Amino acid sequence: MAEFFGTDSQIEAQKRMLVRHSWIKDTPEVANGGRVLNFLEPDITGWDQIKLYLGEDGVVALTAQHKEGFVERLGSIFGPEYSFPSVFRRRR
Repeated sequence: MAEFFGTDSQIEAQKRMLVRHSWIKDTPEVANGGRVLNFLEPDITGWDQIKLYLGEDGVVALTAQHKEGFVERLGSIFGPEYSFPSVFRRRR
């Protein structure tokens, strides 16, 4: 990436993604979201590792998870200092 865009914190996140490139490439359950790490299989990655990245970046994406009970589980893992916004799609 020749240039970075966004706020100072977004630019720092983009730079961290570049440093993590090899790890992301070699870790099938993790995806680069540009400014946020996407964890597709958090139980495989490991919650302690996810907590480290959440601490560095302030945000992570837990992509394509079953919604039933998941937010409650996240609350028990990360604690009350985090919010857990989600996107729900209409059933087809």
